Amino acid sequence: MQYRNFTLALTFALLLGKVSGAADLQQGIDALHRQDYATAIEQWRPLAEQGNSFAQHNLGLLYEQGLGVVQDYFQAAKWYRLAAEQNVADAQFNLGQLYLNGDGVVQDDQQAVKWYERAAKQGLVDAQTLLGVMYQTGRGVAPDDLQAAHWYKLAAKQGNGFALNMLGSLYQLGKGVPQDDRLALESYRKAADQGYPDAQHILGLMFLEGKGVSTDNRRALEWFLLAAEQDYVPAQLALGRIYEQGEKIALDYQAALKWYRLAASKGNAEAQLRLSAMYAYGRGVATNYLTAYMWSYLAAINGSELGDEFKDDIAQELTQADISKAKQSAGACTQSNYRECLVADNSTLPENSQ
Repeated sequence: MQYRNFTLALTFALLLGKVSGAADLQQGIDALHRQDYATAIEQWRPLAEQGNSFAQHNLGLLYEQGLGVVQDYFQAAKWYRLAAEQNVADAQFNLGQLYLNGDGVVQDDQQAVKWYERAAKQGLVDAQTLLGVMYQTGRGVAPDDLQAAHWYKLAAKQGNGFALNMLGSLYQLGKGVPQDDRLALESYRKAADQGYPDAQHILGLMFLEGKGVSTDNRRALEWFLLAAEQDYVPAQLALGRIYEQGEKIALDYQAALKWYRLAASKGNAEAQLRLSAMYAYGRGVATNYLTAYMWSYLAAINGSELGDEFKDDIAQELTQADISKAKQSAGACTQSNYRECLVADNSTLPENSQ
């Protein structure tokens, strides 16, 4: 558990010399670090009832998380509201979260926006980020990409990876900001450096296509690999295509099979279709129509029209008994969440795809 939200408000208050009952607040913090939540509540409740905003906020956190008390969102909302009305930014943000999710209060996106904005104007980075999301998606406010960009920029200046990622997408699409691949690349890179796999994947595409940067297939591959190793399916699919096509890098059917299998095991229909084609055409594996049918059948189940067509083409190479066997294998595959995809050649998905 993290104590940041409990302790920062007290730290600033002590520095400013504005907290009455600071000793009791500190005793509560000490108890919190000992995981003695009952003592923390005992120290903070009287102060909270006397109007101490920091104690009110901390009490709200204990009720929200069910520490030392039965979890009670209604009580959490009560104490957050009292602190929020005294301009405690963390309490304003947390109250906004309760409104967003309908926990302890009637779900209300407009109220969520109201409290996010109050916290965001005080510089709280999480509030700035979520306010950007609310404006971008039109939750609680009219959709407004300009406002979304404004709040993402403020959060991005504080290094928030999610905001950097979203700001990159706005620059890439020219929404709320002038279209600028170079600035998009800059934002994505900062988000990617924090481990965001979608940003890493998009960077791979930008290096591959030369958008905002000179084409660099090696760098593209590096970014795709970073995302794919985090089980990010679009990057796994991209790697499969690159290795199968052999245009940007050396042809490698075994590597293509590896990444297609990983993406297929997450239920991705395109990867399943491409894996089916690898078996049907004998690319990196012996031709096996039973296996090919199983994967195209799964692709069709997962919404691929091409998968549905391809399975009918493959069916011409199989008997009805073969087709029944392939469908049974597909059923076992999905029931095991792709852990037991037994096929006619007795192969299974590799361990690292599980």
